[in-house]
Amino acid sequence: MKTVGVLLGIALFGGLIVLAVAGVTGATAILVTAVAIVGMIALGNLLGGRTTPNRAPYGTGDPDAPRPTTDAAPPAARPAESAEVEGRPGTTGP
Repeated sequence: MKTVGVLLGIALFGGLIVLAVAGVTGATAILVTAVAIVGMIALGNLLGGRTTPNRAPYGTGDPDAPRPTTDAAPPAARPAESAEVEGRPGTTGP
């Protein structure tokens, strides 16, 4: 299936070249745009673009400070205050 896609792409590109040589200005614009896009992608890859490092882009504090551990237990939940105002259930004090 990949070879079929490549062959159809080459045929489409060849057809655009034929149209551009015949003087169709739209085909020329498409070819120039395609070459410019491919050139920009190639230049970006050549310059080392599209990298995603697995670290923060800048320091977040003291580099000698101990790192927090992820195996610590979560903090205990605080019990809800249940003070009622003037004896009415479901209301809380100020």
